[in-house]
Amino acid sequence: DRGWVPNNHLIADWVGLLVVACLFPALPHRETVLEAAQAALQRGMRDQVHPDGYAFEGSVPYHRLSIELFSLALLAAKSVKLSMGDAFEGRLRRMYQVTAAYCSERGLAPQIGDNDSGRALRPSSRPSLDHGYLISLGAALFVDPPLKQNNFPFSSEAAWLLGDEGRRTHQDLTPLLGETSSKSFKAGGLHVLRGSGAVISIQAGPHGQKTVGGHNHNDQLSFELHLNGEPVIVDPGSPTYGRNPALRNQFRSTAFHNTVQIDGRELSPLPERRLFALPDRTDARLEVFKLGPEVDRLTAHHRGFGIPGISVGRTFSLHKEKFLLRVVDELWGSGTHWVQSRLQVLSRPLRRPLTDQEWLRFHELQPQASRPSHAYQVGDSAVVVADASVDVKVQASQYSPGYGEIRESHKLVMEGAFLFPLSLFFVVLFNRRKNS
Repeated sequence: DRGWVPNNHLIADWVGLLVVACLFPALPHRETVLEAAQAALQRGMRDQVHPDGYAFEGSVPYHRLSIELFSLALLAAKSVKLSMGDAFEGRLRRMYQVTAAYCSERGLAPQIGDNDSGRALRPSSRPSLDHGYLISLGAALFVDPPLKQNNFPFSSEAAWLLGDEGRRTHQDLTPLLGETSSKSFKAGGLHVLRGSGAVISIQAGPHGQKTVGGHNHNDQLSFELHLNGEPVIVDPGSPTYGRNPALRNQFRSTAFHNTVQIDGRELSPLPERRLFALPDRTDARLEVFKLGPEVDRLTAHHRGFGIPGISVGRTFSLHKEKFLLRVVDELWGSGTHWVQSRLQVLSRPLRRPLTDQEWLRFHELQPQASRPSHAYQVGDSAVVVADASVDVKVQASQYSPGYGEIRESHKLVMEGAFLFPLSLFFVVLFNRRKNS
């Protein structure tokens, strides 16, 4: 457990000072302020953004806020011919590449970690999870052809910040053809599997803010699934901070995330009096990240829950040619334990018999498995088929797509008492692309 570390609040303060100094040339000690802001923001980029470009907060929404703040700083500095340096610009460029890696085809971001809907650049009103506008801004700002994608036109934010010159730059870039590939940002624990219209965003790694975990949730090995641009399996979000501590901790809890829970315990204890800290006891690590023409695979494990000898491994296999996601949980240890695995979904799952065609797709991957009696239709595009050894329930839940918002939702709960060690699994079958 460590104390407070400088974070996005400090970056925002320095960006404000830099912008004021750029706007008012007659400001007393202006050159001193410019030099101090330049040095502080260069230091902030180095300390608060991993070398691969993912922000250190442990939160995808705060990654967006950091991009906006650092971009505003760069543009303000350029306006007075103040250089932020190659290291600053190179890491900011990689931040945009991270955003392109996690955005769905509609530009929607996964909601991993806290989300207070904070923005620094807001010329237009957007849903809290719409990050797609950043992709065209990054493409034009850094003249980066891979960031130009046909489904992300030149955004209003890019127009306001870069003007006609930026629009012409973006127009002249050759767009990215084909799908964005799977990417792993190991230092911050964000991993993305992509293919055949599926985007699976997975949390597996150290807590952010140099392990303080101020914006982390108990979501190790949890994931979101977007299909053809639409969210299907989701993270619950963050409806509130300090005004309702109990609700904040409920949405941070293990039980609200798409991961395994053992004996009703928390992955890491939620500090009662520290709403912006989550000391990590899980030692979550990425073990395998392997990409192939037919299957992209990720395996990670953790030692959460504080139960001696217990550890959890989870393998995600995205079968791009078969249009399915297979998730296998390996639970190591001894004794009998109560195991729950949850999937938070937006629409109420429909319990129905497993069709013969679905059984063939399922059985091809799990030839030794018994045929489950039922499948669970999730929206129009996904079917969840669970291990026949678990009981499956549909329960009411809650979902927050942005700060201050709560909607009714549902969750699939797969549970049972099991003797360890054991292996459990579920499969998500999804539809082919509409244009395939």
